Amino acid sequence: MNLDKERLDRELIKYKRAFERLDDLYLFDDAAMSQKDYLIKKNKLQSSLTEVQSKLKLVTPSAGHQESNTAFLIKSANFLLTTKLLEHDFIVYKDLDISTDKQLIKDFVNSIIEKIIIENGAVKAIYFKNGMVHEFEWK
Repeated sequence: MNLDKERLDRELIKYKRAFERLDDLYLFDDAAMSQKDYLIKKNKLQSSLTEVQSKLKLVTPSAGHQESNTAFLIKSANFLLTTKLLEHDFIVYKDLDISTDKQLIKDFVNSIIEKIIIENGAVKAIYFKNGMVHEFEWK
């Protein structure tokens, strides 16, 4: 598949260069080309170029499609994480950490925690985005 893409990329460059040469020949050559000949050759080049571009689209995944796949995967992972958290009365972080992507956990924590207050190297309070505050007293 990668070889097809490379071959199509080379063909695309070839046809674009042919367009430039045809324009230069028509516009600047002393032995002028007739407008009829120019239009016939231009139409042939255009149809070949369009064919190569359509083949290239089939071989190359579109960025929008890739982004929608990524967005779907992120939403799915968030759903699975939320479901896993709701299934248990308590959470064993070690199990959650092993089975879940680190970035997903980070994004989840960032979505529910507003700020964490640390004093003398110890957590003093955690402020959640829903307004709850959990304060710690260290002895």
